[in-house]
Amino acid sequence: MFSNLSTQSLTALQSRIQIEDAPEGTLIFSEGQRGDRMYIVNQGAVQITRQIEGVGEDQMAMCREGDYFGELSLIDNAPRAANARAVEPSRLLVLRKAQLEELMFEDHAFAREFLWVLVLHLTVRLRENNEKLRAAYQMGI
Repeated sequence: MFSNLSTQSLTALQSRIQIEDAPEGTLIFSEGQRGDRMYIVNQGAVQITRQIEGVGEDQMAMCREGDYFGELSLIDNAPRAANARAVEPSRLLVLRKAQLEELMFEDHAFAREFLWVLVLHLTVRLRENNEKLRAAYQMGI
């Protein structure tokens, strides 16, 4: 997602990112928790799952180096929609909502660029989900 940012914006963002290590098996967040940060996998792997009533735990994604998750928490105050667990020893880059908001208020050019990149990212995810729903509907699910 951030690869589309300018060098100047990446540098500004980098100063706000923190590093967290997550040993294998670490629950990074759980469905229903309040979210206030997003994560980028720098090393390792993180499994994203969701509990489906009557079915059990369903894997939604496996995030590896360069992948990110939890980005919706930068936008709204809704609870987490899934669980995230390190399935290998992992190093995560963490961007907290408060730090992002601070940067956006300080640097309006960054804010415009970041928001546009976020809109493009969310559009891609929405189209992917629409295709999955269409496929499920055609299968009669």
